[in-house]
Amino acid sequence: MRPNNRRFAWNFGTIAVIIFGLLFMTFASGQTGTNTTPPAIHKKLSHREIKSLIATAKTREDHLRIADYYRGEATHLRKEAAEHEDLATAYANGTIWVPSKLGLLQHCKEFAQSFARAAEEADALASDHQTIANQIKQ
Repeated sequence: MRPNNRRFAWNFGTIAVIIFGLLFMTFASGQTGTNTTPPAIHKKLSHREIKSLIATAKTREDHLRIADYYRGEATHLRKEAAEHEDLATAYANGTIWVPSKLGLLQHCKEFAQSFARAAEEADALASDHQTIANQIKQ
């Protein structure tokens, strides 16, 4: 069976036109004089970087980066809490029924609560650094 080269050419041409059109619109919209640059997205800080930043934070940007770090940590901790809640439910509804199961269920419940508390604390730290950043004049 012979491939349909005409269809391939049409698809390639269509894709090329779409890409050209998108590029044109992107560059044309940049000529309006308005700032279309998105705000800077901070990379995830390592433990060493956040420790250093906390010790030396003086500017608004420093405190915003710290607040972002703690918001990210809170999100991660909530995910961990939800996963442990799911595991606790699985243990509670599962078919394993031995005395050690009760310890596994309790372990998951305690970890879920611990992660949830840690997420609340990370939110509070993020809020504190956001407040500091808002008080610093640019």
